Amino acid sequence: MSIRAGQSSYKSLLAVAAGLTCTAAIAIGLNIWWLRSDTIADASKDTSNLATVFAHEIENSIQSIDLVLSEVKDQEEIRAAQAPNDIERIFRGEDTSQFLMERLSRLQQGEFIGLVTNMEGF
Repeated sequence: MSIRAGQSSYKSLLAVAAGLTCTAAIAIGLNIWWLRSDTIADASKDTSNLATVFAHEIENSIQSIDLVLSEVKDQEEIRAAQAPNDIERIFRGEDTSQFLMERLSRLQQGEFIGLVTNMEGF
């Protein structure tokens, strides 16, 4: 075999190796790009699912608090109707405090229950 023929086959082999290396690099790059896209899509879907779960939990908590506050309001309206001239004593009384503490013990989501009155003269 002549030196020129050896150099020619070496150059051909080198060109094939370079071509295969470039093809492999492109395939790896595309694979990484597709995996990245899939990961972003999965993360977006997971975030959406998590937001839905949190929304339901918050809705349940607010509904529980609303029910207790409605019950407190109704109870205080009944007490105020029984003694309309002595509302301050009713709101500051021990039975009102016990009533609120009982409702608070059943409501795990609430840290406090407050009474807001909108009456003239207070």
